[in-house]
Amino acid sequence: MRTLLIIIASVLLALPASARIGETPAECLKRYGEFMDVGKDENTVLFSKGDLLIYCSFAEKKCWKIVFMHKTRRDSEIRTPLGDGEIEALLDANAGVGKWNKLAPTENPAKKIWVCSDEKRQAFYSDQDGYLCIFHLTGEAKAKEEEKAKLKDF
Repeated sequence: MRTLLIIIASVLLALPASARIGETPAECLKRYGEFMDVGKDENTVLFSKGDLLIYCSFAEKKCWKIVFMHKTRRDSEIRTPLGDGEIEALLDANAGVGKWNKLAPTENPAKKIWVCSDEKRQAFYSDQDGYLCIFHLTGEAKAKEEEKAKLKDF
């Protein structure tokens, strides 16, 4: 029995952390535990789980953008790139009812881009910086409106 528990725990620890577009801050806290830092605008929260750093940006109390990256190694500033399997798992977890379609290579070969079939989500991966960014277009527009509203009386 103990061996079975060790195997199950090993498998669970090997799974990548995966926030979901549309989750509330409370749901993200439940998924990751306490946050490490809050951005200056208080709409971005940094979590750490396993070997990943997860930045969640919120608009109207829903996560609209998530950035995933490996932590840097302790002995250097080098960040281990996300593997193809990790990228695929994170994209799948954030596809909603859609399916991701990889676009043809861009002018920048170090950047991979996906568009979701729901036409509301997009993602890109930077080989150079080693991070995956997944975002919801409606959430991006709402975030811009919230930023504008803060400066309404200026």
